[in-house]
Amino acid sequence: MLIQLAQQGYEIMVVGATIFDAEKGTFKLRDHWKTIEEKHNKVVKVNDGVLTHHLIATKSIIRNQMTAQEEGTWYGLYTKALKEFKPDLVWFYGGQTLDMLIPDEARSRGIPSAAYLVNGNYQGTRWCRDVDLIITDSQATADFYKERQGFSPVPVGTFIDPQTVLAEHHERKHLLFINPSLQKGAGIVVQMAVLLEKQRPDIKFEVVESRGNWHALVKKITAMLGEERDSLSNVTVTPNTDDMRPIYGRARLLLAPSLWWESGARVLVESMINGVPAVVTDRGGSPEMIQNGGLKIKLPEQCHEKPFTSLPKPELLQPLLDRIIQLYDDEVLYQQYVARAREVGRTRHALATSTGRLMEAFAPLVRRQAGDRKPGSPAQVDKTHQHGLSVEGRTDESRVYREVCQRFRMFTPNSAGWTGGLRALADLTQQSATATIEALSLLAAKSGLDTQVAVQDLAQLPQTLASESLTQRLAELFKEHGSDKATAHNYHLLYGHILASAGDAPTIFEIGLGLNNVDTPSNMGAKGRPGASLRAFRDCFTQGQIFGADVDKRILFEEERIKTHFIDQTNPATFTALGDWLPTDLDLLIDDGLHAPGANLNTLLFGLDRIKPGGWIVIEDILPPMLPIWKLVAQLLPHGFEPGVIKAKSSLLFVVKRTPS
Repeated sequence: MLIQLAQQGYEIMVVGATIFDAEKGTFKLRDHWKTIEEKHNKVVKVNDGVLTHHLIATKSIIRNQMTAQEEGTWYGLYTKALKEFKPDLVWFYGGQTLDMLIPDEARSRGIPSAAYLVNGNYQGTRWCRDVDLIITDSQATADFYKERQGFSPVPVGTFIDPQTVLAEHHERKHLLFINPSLQKGAGIVVQMAVLLEKQRPDIKFEVVESRGNWHALVKKITAMLGEERDSLSNVTVTPNTDDMRPIYGRARLLLAPSLWWESGARVLVESMINGVPAVVTDRGGSPEMIQNGGLKIKLPEQCHEKPFTSLPKPELLQPLLDRIIQLYDDEVLYQQYVARAREVGRTRHALATSTGRLMEAFAPLVRRQAGDRKPGSPAQVDKTHQHGLSVEGRTDESRVYREVCQRFRMFTPNSAGWTGGLRALADLTQQSATATIEALSLLAAKSGLDTQVAVQDLAQLPQTLASESLTQRLAELFKEHGSDKATAHNYHLLYGHILASAGDAPTIFEIGLGLNNVDTPSNMGAKGRPGASLRAFRDCFTQGQIFGADVDKRILFEEERIKTHFIDQTNPATFTALGDWLPTDLDLLIDDGLHAPGANLNTLLFGLDRIKPGGWIVIEDILPPMLPIWKLVAQLLPHGFEPGVIKAKSSLLFVVKRTPS
């Protein structure tokens, strides 16, 4: 990742220590190790192509055995780098006590910081209190921490140079397993090898010992299976190596049945680059890494619990073994998986694509173009905390500005030498979003589209005797059940007009039940009455079928002629499940949910295929500043749909009527 940034013009200084996960981690430093041992607690410089690493030589390679003296030396090296190197951005990983000083010291000097987070082990938010941006590799991990801890890492993908892992020739003969450890699913692989040794001894495994001891694991797992063994006849063990190309050249399938949270295992990306289909569990980022380029398996819940020694029953593994055997015997089927894996590697895991995501994520934080520093210029010191955490009650305005720039990256100015400050950048981002919509409307007009949609006053809608009677009845029922559609608003005038010709059995669907859980966005307060308008419609039409949906599952319910379902308007995928449940001949679809344009448009796209000829879609509670969006949307509707904008008592309504056939 650092090499890619360097190639994009970043000037990089690496400050670290001789700390590794295991003894094998020292492999790349073997030529320097004698020098490192002789310079304990001193700085050793190691050149790695375009990068130079400044490392504190530690007695132990284990992080928890780093001494206080060594930590103090490292801290001095880091603060010296902040003073002399004058970075535009500090990027780090780790959540131990010393690591927390990294963003704290940067912030005290007005330097933004970013953290790299690619596992599921971080607890709480103290470790990232002073961090401006958290980077991760997969959307799964981003969602995991958003749900569990409340912060939102930005997924940028993985960074693997294809030249370092792509095999020249592919024999495609082995079941490959890398990094044998219990959390990586070694117990499952041993069990598979034992079963296949009996069923298909011609299918061979290759195990690469980057971490862990395969022979010790075999002895442990086979003892649990009741037949202790020192080795398996169908398994070849390959020692740690820095050249995986020949190994991938021998692989037919990659086995990666991880039992812990696997954020985005690099071996899965390497296998996709090589067109080697992978077998993964349905947890973490693994399914996301392989897409359709392999097999996804579901294991019993206890298999995912520490110490990861619980094994599934053989009959549960047999369908997977049958599928693996099929991928050995059916070459046509196997080549289909190979093609899929290659396509995933070529598109999703392209190095240039990941680099672009990383550059985009960093852009709002980098104040000046790399190398364009002005030594001696005063730094703006901001000692407040990030990610919604405050100090002594102060509001962290800079966090808000950064959030605006990060969340609206599509509209943030891409100026290399920006020096105007975060507030000015956030202001321009907001202006850019508004101006973009208005400019698109003008462009549509130049293309011959009529964007001048008339705004009709709701109180002036034509009424018949039938609609007036229905309007009055709806107003009474809305008030009776606790809906604000006829009090704070005068929407009953519209719904009486629309439904007057629908008869006694209209099919009505409304998103937004009027939730009263104040911990959920877009709620009606603790006094809200979920389902109020649904019950009003139900009582108004003696044979009507009423459907509703909401993002808060706690308020979903089912009553006579009323059914409700989950929907997240910001997630188009949830509309798919909704579509399997909801009828396709709606008389009326109402959007009274999140009240955000993106969510509204997702609902509109869904509704166009759901309303019957003569049916209506109504988007409620549109504020006047949003009008340019809806004028543009009106001109983009497909043939057979008539749009309109209606001015109600307290807001605007966007309506679409499907032309009767």
